[in-house]
This record gives sequence, C-alpha cells and structure tokens, in this order.
Amino acid sequence: MQIAEIPYIQTSFLPKLVKDYLENKLPIEWGSTYPDWKDFEKKIEQRKSFTHRELLVQMINKQYHSFVLHKKVKHNIKSLQENTTFTITTGHQLCLFLGPLYVVYKILHCIKLANELNKKYKSYHFVPVFWMASEDHDTQEINHVFVKGEMIKWNVSESIPAGKLSTEGIEVAIEQLRKSLGLQQHSETIISLFKEAYSNYKNLAQATRYLINELLGSYGIVVIDGDEIEFKKILKPIFKKEINEQCIEKNVQKAIQHMLPHSYKIQANPRNCNIFWLHENQRIRIEKVEDKFYLSGTNQAFTKEEILNRIDETPEKFSPNVLMRPLYQETVLPNLVNVGGAAETAYWLELTEVFKELNIPFPLLFLRASVILTDEKIMQKIKKTELKVEDFFSEESGPERRYLQKNNLVFKTENPLLTAFLEELQQNIVHIDASLETSAKATAQKIKNELEQLEKKVQRAIKLKNEVQLEQIKKCKEKFFPQNKMQERTVNFSEYFVNTPHFIDCIYEAIDVSGKNIAVLKCL
Repeated sequence: MQIAEIPYIQTSFLPKLVKDYLENKLPIEWGSTYPDWKDFEKKIEQRKSFTHRELLVQMINKQYHSFVLHKKVKHNIKSLQENTTFTITTGHQLCLFLGPLYVVYKILHCIKLANELNKKYKSYHFVPVFWMASEDHDTQEINHVFVKGEMIKWNVSESIPAGKLSTEGIEVAIEQLRKSLGLQQHSETIISLFKEAYSNYKNLAQATRYLINELLGSYGIVVIDGDEIEFKKILKPIFKKEINEQCIEKNVQKAIQHMLPHSYKIQANPRNCNIFWLHENQRIRIEKVEDKFYLSGTNQAFTKEEILNRIDETPEKFSPNVLMRPLYQETVLPNLVNVGGAAETAYWLELTEVFKELNIPFPLLFLRASVILTDEKIMQKIKKTELKVEDFFSEESGPERRYLQKNNLVFKTENPLLTAFLEELQQNIVHIDASLETSAKATAQKIKNELEQLEKKVQRAIKLKNEVQLEQIKKCKEKFFPQNKMQERTVNFSEYFVNTPHFIDCIYEAIDVSGKNIAVLKCL
C-alpha cells in the first residue's frame, strides 16, 4: 500500500545539476529540458531512420538461444524488426543477486514507461530493454549485497569483464543468504531461483539474464549484452573518430565550461582516449601519449595507424568506457529514452555536445523511479512521535530536529537582541575609555562562550527527557537509511520479496514514471 509521495526536489538526494534539470532550470545553452509527453513525437521522428533492426534482432535471438522466453519477450524481440518499434532503455553493472533494490526499480520503471507509451501511441510499439554493462570490471562493486543488515559476499578477486566471471563459488553466498533470510514465507522460492541461475549458467552475464527473465520476463523486458562482436562492428566509426580526434574529451569539455559558472559537480571527467583494450580477459585502459596509444600499466604501445587497423580487424577487442557506453547503446538501439539514476543522468548530460558532433539522436533522460519500503511496525513508531514519513526525507532538517521543532524543544542561546546589546555595550565602554576595548571584547566573548556551554547542557537535558521518542526516530531512520545510505542503494530485493506477496507487482504499481517523486510503500 502506497502511503506517501515525496517530490524529489524537496529532498537533499540530488546533485545540483540534476535538480536543475528536473526543474527545467539548466542554462539555455545546454538545450536540455526534462521530458514531457509532447517530446516523444519529435523523438520518434528522429529515430525512424534507424537502420540496424535486422542485425539487432538476430543478435538478441542469438543471446537468448538457450533460454525459455515469455510470450511478451518473444513478441517484443520480433517487433524490433518493424520501423514503428522503439526501445525504452536502462542499464546497469552485473551484480550478485541483482545488487541493491534500485536495480529492480529502474527495470520496472522502464517497463511501466513503455506500457504507458503503448497505451498513448497506438501506432507505435515500445519495448523495455535492460542493457547489461557486462564489460565493466570493478568486481569490488558487484560482489556483495546487504540483507537484514548483514553483508553477503561472493569471494571473487579476478578483475575481468564482469559478464565473463565464472559463477563458481556463489553457492557459498547463497547459503549465507539462506541463513540471513531465515524461514520466511518465500525464502525457498528465492533461494531456489538463485541456485538455478548460478549453477546452470556458468558466467555472470548468462546467470543475470536468467534471473531477470524469470523475475520480470512476464512484463516483456528484453535483456541485451553489450559484449557482442556484431554490435562492436557498428561502433567502429565512433572508435576511429575517438582515436583520430579525441571527440569525447573535446566536446565534454564544452559541457564542463557550461557547468563551472553554476557550481555543478563534474560527474565524469573525460580522458584523451575513452576506450579500453580487451586482452586475455583483462580490460586495459588505452592512453594517448603524444602520437602513440599505450596500454595503461604496460610498455605496449600502438601507433595511430596500428590501432585503427586493429579496430577494423578485431573491433571486439575494444570496449567503451563510461562516457562512450551511452554512444554505443544509442548506436545499436532505436532508442527514445534512457532511465538512469542521478549520477547516470549527470554524466549523460555531459555528453550532449558529443551526440551532436556524431549526429546521434540524444535520448530523453528520465530520472529513475525511487521507492522507499516500510512496514507496520515502523509506521507505528513514526505515529508515536507525531512525525510524518516526509519528515525523514526533508532537505531542510533531519527527523530528530523536526521532532524537537514540532514540540518547541529547540533551545538556542544565540539571539539577535543579545548580540546587538553586547556590541552596543562594547561601543559605550570604548567611548568612555578606548584603552578598555580589548577587555570589553574579551568579556563579550566570554559571555558568548558561557552561553554556548549552557546551550549544550540544555540540549543534552532535552534529549535525555525525550530519549524514548528520539530512539524510535533513530530506528525508523536506520530502516530508511541503513549505513547512512538510501535504503534502495543498500538492501537487496530478496529481503522484501520473501515476505511480501506479489512484491514485484507492488513495486510496479507504486512507480512514478515521471521520475519526479519518491513513492513510500508499506509492504507488511
């Protein structure tokens, strides 16, 4: 049951750049506004000329060759052959057990947005796509999840493209998870699902595809792996342009110049070469030094001619970095929308000039849906404190301070009248005898210091008298912000799946496709 909807702009969760984007306050030279329904018709027209449909469908079918497909997935894949079909895309790294909650949220957001568009534009068809960032190689980010406050870890040390990681050893993490979940209503359902995925599929890419297909395939989500030689062939002109002209660095720097006067945080700094080299399961950054291209951390180098020849001969050996990956996705797909978190949205916005130079249509950027999960126990605790759920997400102050303010328990010794009195007193003393100025200042400061100490004592007394209520607030806050991070960035979906009938359906219903609001959902 949904119990609240909190506008994102009333929270402190967004960087200034994304907040301004959400409110359509970006500088006019940026040329980016937050999407509205009216924007889709223009974007559809831009994408009608997409030419790689037959190849796209062939490669998707190839990637799904050993899977049993849901009827909707089959229909969506087949429909991509038609020039009236377009994709609504999100993507993520491949994580153990699908990672934190927000990975599920962003997929469901994609699905729901596609469904809304299918209702609105009957002449077209919209397919939700999950793009697996299977070439990312930071295993320390993806090898663990948190369930009921406990870290469940997969002991994998290889720093290779994540999709190629062997699933061997995950059974230990599954047993850890079983213990953490305990004997809940659907514990064995989720444990069996994970066992099936990681024992029957020998690498992380295939296991992740299976999990998404089993959990969300009935909604029609199509999973695409970017580690595909035929897709890399399509990207060859962009690889070459990056080698020849450093087009990403040049154009992202233009965007950064727009950002600096507005104190926007730079999300991703461009390099002079934004490509990796794949060799023997290693993903090695390519660095341009003068007129040569070095493999980072080695003495191996290519001349420009050599590396351009390699791109022609073996494009699968090259891998886009974080700033080139969006270009890859938009080259391979007839895409209209990218659904992403705040950080993703920020670095996509840095790429507007790159897309213009390469003549690739820039997608509509939707901030992914955010959902906060709570239960009856937490709601009762909040009720006892006379706070609202919204008070835990306010930009202005934390819930403890909101509680004290609401109950007139905020004690401040700082007072404009007192400050004015002390200043006037000093002036009068100096007027009588200028030699007493230092003494007058010291006395005034001593009074302020004594009052500050008194204020601390009073605040401690207030907190002691309200210890029970403040402890209740602390427990609620820990539920919403485990480890001082948003719940959706920390907790794995299995913690809620095991106790909540139709968990996926509940999240789907709660999602705000505009991306502008956080839904608060009571699960139990």
